Amino acid sequence: MCAASAPLRRIVGVIDVVAAAPNGLSLSDIATQLELPLPTAYRIVHSLIDVQYLVGEGRRSQYRLGPRVLRLTQLTLGQDLLRTLCTSAMQVLADHFECSCFVTRLVNKAPQLVVTVLPRRSKRTVVHPGHEFPINAASSGKVLFAFQPDLTVRSLANYRFRKYRPKTIVEPDRVYAMLKQVRRDGYAVSDDELDAGVYAVSVPISVEGVGIMYTLGIVGLRDSLLSKARTNDIVSRLCKGAGLIARSLRKPLSSARLVASSWNSNNSQMRGVS
Repeated sequence: MCAASAPLRRIVGVIDVVAAAPNGLSLSDIATQLELPLPTAYRIVHSLIDVQYLVGEGRRSQYRLGPRVLRLTQLTLGQDLLRTLCTSAMQVLADHFECSCFVTRLVNKAPQLVVTVLPRRSKRTVVHPGHEFPINAASSGKVLFAFQPDLTVRSLANYRFRKYRPKTIVEPDRVYAMLKQVRRDGYAVSDDELDAGVYAVSVPISVEGVGIMYTLGIVGLRDSLLSKARTNDIVSRLCKGAGLIARSLRKPLSSARLVASSWNSNNSQMRGVS
């Protein structure tokens, strides 16, 4: 087995000590804890900032884990844990609108369904959200891509947009304009754009430190759903549910930091013993 190089060990060490400090660490703190020269610590920290593994600006900044690392933590959450964290808020929405409520997660630049909750009682036909969420036709796909920082017309040029329904937009410049509007509005609608007669609304779930890699949505037959509530009411209730879910999704991040803190503390004690 090949041993890790010294530079790699220093990089990992910086990530470890920052992960163990919920309030962040200064550059001098990082250098002291790892027994590194200050210029070396500076180079490592700013290299990690460039790839979003750390965040922090200025000479007196407290450096913290960046969104890329925190997203990795979110990607380790299995469906059973996600269902536990999300179901309570989702069930309220599913029962209120008598429709399917669903959460999607962005994985490798593709939206994936992670949790679906059905209404406990409904006199209406219940529509399943499916497993395909194209960015030009599905409400959740629109939201996930609209809020990505690298969204540009050029970034959409390589996509081959499929025309699922007569209302589906397939021209890259029009898709870009639509996603920009979604970003301004804070929600997306799919109105007979993916499946015939189906209406879906999705909002982003913004997890502190992570950004937007989840959406919360409702889907049902158009006439049935809109006879019960206006789109603005649906959006309002979804946003409240998204806030509750976001708070639940922060718990695993706190647990991960606690484990890292304990691990580093034990390592420090072992170094002292040796």
